[in-house]
Amino acid sequence: MRARLAAQVADGGYYEAHESYKTLYHRLRSKKKAAEAMDVAVEGTTVMLGHGHVRCGEELAMLLLESCATDGAMVDAKSVGRVDEILGTWPREKVDEHALKMDALPTHVDGALKVIHAAIRWIEKAEKEQVDAVDVEDVAAKWHHWIATFLCETVGTALMAEATPHYARARAPEEFAHALLEVAKKGDKEQVDVVGVRGILEMLVVNQCDDAEQMRIKFVEGLEDPSLMETQLGLFGKFSITAIKRKSKELFRMLCQKYDQDIKRDKGVKNLCNRIVQAHFGGGDNPMGMLGGLMKAMMS
Repeated sequence: MRARLAAQVADGGYYEAHESYKTLYHRLRSKKKAAEAMDVAVEGTTVMLGHGHVRCGEELAMLLLESCATDGAMVDAKSVGRVDEILGTWPREKVDEHALKMDALPTHVDGALKVIHAAIRWIEKAEKEQVDAVDVEDVAAKWHHWIATFLCETVGTALMAEATPHYARARAPEEFAHALLEVAKKGDKEQVDVVGVRGILEMLVVNQCDDAEQMRIKFVEGLEDPSLMETQLGLFGKFSITAIKRKSKELFRMLCQKYDQDIKRDKGVKNLCNRIVQAHFGGGDNPMGMLGGLMKAMMS
């Protein structure tokens, strides 16, 4: 039947085949044949993607991943391999970033974001007894890297705000620095330090201190004028790496006080400082969203 469905898609009957893939998937699940059902979902996804039917492929992929999360499916080499197979066949057509509409992303970009978020959510919420012979953090980093590079390859710097949190978790500091340099080149010189420091702080939120330092060094080295990072805000970013590496609440508090006016230059930098406090020093929710609230949280 599966061979017939693949042939049907090739002949243009993709809608009927798509419905049949879903029916077969649910039938196998109802018979407690979970592994076979997953294989059908992956096969259907890759067949659909291979013929340019991205929405159909996305729906089958999401069906698989949502079931994995709901059923508490094992996170092992086989299940990770299924997701890798889907990602490996995902179309990477380039889009004119100047014509990009944020409220209507291209189908393959929107679908990729949905699928990767579902995949990462599934493995990161898995209980210890659901993991077999794989390192969840390594797998998550690999998938974060996949979507970060996918976004940069397909839409350039247009979705860098979406790519940045993924790069921060991807264990690829040099690639992250290169991506940020592309952003910096397209902006004002006065904002270069903001671009670099945002990247640093995003990595510190998830405690990637060593990677943050490597990224900072490569970012500075890649600038035509390295002095653009020798600003007060640039120094704040540099010293913040030391504070978080030392797990020093007091040092980070002092830095936030000393560079208060520089931090306030950019709302994104202020928000990242709040997130660092919440992640590392138990600051809790900060409804004010301002450094005043951050200081209150840190000193409590």
